[in-house]
Amino acid sequence: MNRIAPILALLCLACDGAPLDVAPPPPRARPDVTPRDAGSVDARSRDAGTKNEADAGAAPDASSPRDAGAAPDAGIEGPAPDDCITDTSPGRRAFACDGLTYHVSVPTRCAAPGCAVVFDVHGFTMSGVMQENNTNLAALAEGTDFIVVQPSATPAPPASNWSARSDDARVFDFMMRVVRVFRADAARLHITGFSDGGWLTWRFVCEHADVLASAAPAAASGYCSVERACDFVEGELPARKIPLLFMLGTQDAYVEFACAQEQITAVASAWSLMSEGVVEEGAGYRLERYSDAAGLPFEVLVHDYASDASVPLIPDLVGHCYPGSEDPGDEDGQIFPFGCAPPNAFHWGARVLDFFTRTGTR
Repeated sequence: MNRIAPILALLCLACDGAPLDVAPPPPRARPDVTPRDAGSVDARSRDAGTKNEADAGAAPDASSPRDAGAAPDAGIEGPAPDDCITDTSPGRRAFACDGLTYHVSVPTRCAAPGCAVVFDVHGFTMSGVMQENNTNLAALAEGTDFIVVQPSATPAPPASNWSARSDDARVFDFMMRVVRVFRADAARLHITGFSDGGWLTWRFVCEHADVLASAAPAAASGYCSVERACDFVEGELPARKIPLLFMLGTQDAYVEFACAQEQITAVASAWSLMSEGVVEEGAGYRLERYSDAAGLPFEVLVHDYASDASVPLIPDLVGHCYPGSEDPGDEDGQIFPFGCAPPNAFHWGARVLDFFTRTGTR
């Protein structure tokens, strides 16, 4: 069972009357699916033959981007500010657009057109600043050509949460705005998110696969909650296959490991993916890979780490945490730090950036 719901009543005292979006979606049928020739789908399985990470394989078939995300006009030399993104120079700035705040980090290389775009979406009770404190994606991307956008949900922490009904469209519209303003490469759009942001990421996989190059949801699954995600069943399938990196924790107290296995099974079955087994492992983690005949990757990163943070009346995070994070936990409205207790053998933000670099373009 998802354990986020029991703490909503405690946190809504900070909502200033704003309702939290916790209404369940219409009932959905759960499939009885088994991946074709996939072997064991149990994320605890081991493949003794392969220990080093293999190549990601061929890129997915391309499809035409929507008009909103079309390539920039060839006659424009570089980024052009608009009425919302008023400064396009390199650096990190916050822009308020359509009721949400977006923290946008622009590397020096992105003073010219053609950069990739990464949306990095925080979890329940968090903010875009807290997300950066945990993924460090903006800092990691400074020397690259990845523009990193970290939106902040409303209301303010600790009651911040993403509404599928009102926020998803606004976040997608801002993604298209970033493409237009920065003359970004519309074939290199990526999204990642943790917990509540992971659910938003899954929804983007279902609803915007024709635009995305790849996605990396973490600590979230529609099979572990009433919250709508992307269950890979009839009526809730992506328009096309895209590379996916999915992180989950064996000790996660909010998104139980057992039910998250259903998400893995559903993806592998719907896309006819074959299991390659465990392709990499280290202290407290393992990386499993599934792929189709063309080599499109679905990677599952499983960790055994746990947070040692504890707050009275609030269920402990345990494995619902960011590996490699050094989150100080001192931002306004922050309940506790969200990093896994060290030592951790990998850093989630670094893994995400590496995956997006490897999966390249749509």
